[in-house]
Amino acid sequence: MQTALLSTNGALYEPVDPASSEDWTKGRLSLLVTDTDQLLAAGIPQYDWIDAPFGRLLVAGVGKQIVCVSLGDSDTSSLSELQKRFPSVGFTHSPGLYAPLAGIFHGNWPSAGYRLCVQGTPFQTAVWQALMQIPSGRLTSYAAIAKAIARPRAVRAVGTAIGRNPIAYFIPCHRVVPAGGGIGGYYWGKNVKERVLREENRD
Repeated sequence: MQTALLSTNGALYEPVDPASSEDWTKGRLSLLVTDTDQLLAAGIPQYDWIDAPFGRLLVAGVGKQIVCVSLGDSDTSSLSELQKRFPSVGFTHSPGLYAPLAGIFHGNWPSAGYRLCVQGTPFQTAVWQALMQIPSGRLTSYAAIAKAIARPRAVRAVGTAIGRNPIAYFIPCHRVVPAGGGIGGYYWGKNVKERVLREENRD
């Protein structure tokens, strides 16, 4: 039986089954489900900017424990997103703090120790964990994610959980598209999603 293909702007991609794939970072960026509010209260919340081929990312957290990555169309919108997610937290700009992460876009992974720290419902975190199994340069569908977390009828809810992913790019929700074709939605805008996918497909 021939595998169905997903279409994004005329380019065809073979869908990936997240349940049978390994972590796309090969364990170099581990996902940790935790109380992020408590994490931030116990440490020194900081943020920094890193440049990617498709835009500028705001990365925020406590040391190597990352709680938010924003991919806004401006520095102001990314900062606004951070403040919206953590309204009671005062983040300090720490230039160079997350500079090692920029090497990922050129195949140079930083040393182990970085964690992607998320807080959400069991359903949301299951979806985010499934997203980590999608390799760079490959796509899967919302239905495949639903099947991977043993909730095959919850396709719409999967889309909602993906839209609430707090860590752009590194938890790769941009690699999920509709099974019927098209690029689908993206929290940061369809034009940004197209740009990220185009860059990944170039590798």
